[in-house]
Amino acid sequence: MTQRGLTAIIVKTNTALCLTLVGAALILLVPPKAGPVRRWTARVCAAVSLLVGLLTFTENLWGWDFGIDQLLAVEAPGALAVIDPNRMGMPASLSFTLIGLALLILSRRDHRGAHAAQALALAVCVIALLPTIGFLYGAEQFYGIARYTGIAWPTAVALSLLGLGLLCARPVEGLMAQVTA
Repeated sequence: MTQRGLTAIIVKTNTALCLTLVGAALILLVPPKAGPVRRWTARVCAAVSLLVGLLTFTENLWGWDFGIDQLLAVEAPGALAVIDPNRMGMPASLSFTLIGLALLILSRRDHRGAHAAQALALAVCVIALLPTIGFLYGAEQFYGIARYTGIAWPTAVALSLLGLGLLCARPVEGLMAQVTA
């Protein structure tokens, strides 16, 4: 299974797009008093990530094909840990759904949703932790089963960091208030 780098599982196009979008949204929302243009832009980025994640999760769960996987780039069939070409796996698609939702909650001006956003971020950290442990210890079952755990190591690490970033975005609110007290 090992070819170049840690594994031959590659980051999919929609995964890279979603990583970029949620990273940008998080950067835009870090100041608690972000202006309306920053919040609106962050919401668009989060909503696109949420939509792509949810559609891909639905495709993986039910075996449907909405055609979004090969919209930006085409991958030949038969890639490692992939059932459908250029489709991100279940862990990544579920994580982008949760991160997109957390960012939309975090973008609210009243900040009442800090607990919910941080709980979703914690769930993303837990989802990303399993494949990360698998990569570190060589347990292919944790990251290489196409239908259930297929994820590239850069995606798992990036999702972990994004989850931590979401947790730290509002350190004096929600669950993090007790951690930083």
